[in-house]
Amino acid sequence: MQGISINREFGSAACLAILSRGQMSKLEQYRELLPQVLPGVQIACPEDLDDMRRVVSGSQASHELVVVIGGDGTLNRVFQHIDTSRQVLAILPSGTGNDFAGFLGFPTGMHERVSHLSGLSATVSDYGMLGDLRFINSAGFGIDTETLQERERHGSLLRSNYNLLFLLALSRMRCRTVTVSTEGYTKTGRFYWILGMNSDRIGGGTLIAPEANITDGKLDLLMIRETGKLDMLKLMPVAIRGGHIGHRMVVYRQAERISVESEESIPMVALDGECYSWGQRSLEMHCVTGELRLLR
Repeated sequence: MQGISINREFGSAACLAILSRGQMSKLEQYRELLPQVLPGVQIACPEDLDDMRRVVSGSQASHELVVVIGGDGTLNRVFQHIDTSRQVLAILPSGTGNDFAGFLGFPTGMHERVSHLSGLSATVSDYGMLGDLRFINSAGFGIDTETLQERERHGSLLRSNYNLLFLLALSRMRCRTVTVSTEGYTKTGRFYWILGMNSDRIGGGTLIAPEANITDGKLDLLMIRETGKLDMLKLMPVAIRGGHIGHRMVVYRQAERISVESEESIPMVALDGECYSWGQRSLEMHCVTGELRLLR
């Protein structure tokens, strides 16, 4: 196709592409298009998370580039298993949530996105850690974890409608009392949401951390204080455009490390749109500076 050319940096490299199960219907299209950019690509379609771990971990010594064909959740799951000292990570967005790809400036449309890969190069970038889990876009708990669990309850019917899922989650949500600490700052209170952001958006394009930068060595901490749920609803359309910063409900800071102590156990955390069981009263997030090579 006109406009698709070989990527100069990885045209002769061994590349592994992980196709999410939800995108299997597009397998033949990717088999046709992706080798035009990455001639040495091998496309794998893991059966489940265990198979994905096995395939990605097994690529560490043989494949220089790992491309994730999917959304933020698939990107997160693959990212857990690459060797950041030896491998380059790339995304070809093709999922229900493509916030990180949007932050990177990917266009819409399959052909346009494949073509976009042609001009990208491996660039040093930051990522985050929550405990021993990696994240590339976002991590935290509160309304995000509640919304993701609503998505699982309602299945495909509402899966891509984040705003409606958000409203359902808000109607059931109960805040916890926590103490959040960063460098030179400590705050105790009840919050709807505590987030550490590496990029600027979440939930299908909401500009939740408009000052975030993946090369500044910091996470952007965002906390939304508990008030009436009507106030939260009023804040929602403002936050989509990034206009919530400075609002009385919102705490927004940048930090290398974020520590959280909760009066109650935190059952779940959310990383890049994926829920993980936690079951502890404390957690720590920190920025890993410049140790990821990302195709961007």
